[in-house]
Amino acid sequence: MNPLKLAIRAFIAAALALAATVVLVTPAAALTRWNRTTVTIENRLDSSWPVETAVGPWHRASGLNIVVVDKCPVMNTSCVVLDYGRLPQGTLGKVEKAYDALHRFKSARITISDRILPEFDYLRRRCLISHEVGHVLGFAHDPANTRSVMYPHIVPGCQSLPSYSHIESLRGLYGYES
Repeated sequence: MNPLKLAIRAFIAAALALAATVVLVTPAAALTRWNRTTVTIENRLDSSWPVETAVGPWHRASGLNIVVVDKCPVMNTSCVVLDYGRLPQGTLGKVEKAYDALHRFKSARITISDRILPEFDYLRRRCLISHEVGHVLGFAHDPANTRSVMYPHIVPGCQSLPSYSHIESLRGLYGYES
């Protein structure tokens, strides 16, 4: 066999072996904190969206008090507005965050595409909300793990729960003890 082909195959095999050992979940030290221990999510979506069900596992895992309300109070909370909006074709959700002077999150906006099809069932809606809340908490996409809530595509049978690694990262960041 051609020595160049052998070298390329060996390189690919080594890269795949290394990729299999790398954990892509963000460690606590690399995550950005919220500037308060209560994060309020102002839900402007209709009742077909299981917002509280999607937020619950993040709330229980993080040590943050994540509360879903109709309207954010003005004082003493970090507010996330969850609403519909026009997004580029193929984009289901988008998160925009604002930071305080210490580079901690102070507010965020989750926009859910106003073009979501009616066939987008309850589980996929829950997965999408949970995925976007993961971004609000500082997690990036996990393209290597199709079973991760942070996988960049919402597919049938998607995962709507944070993984053990997500939970450990959040508990390390916020000092939560189980």
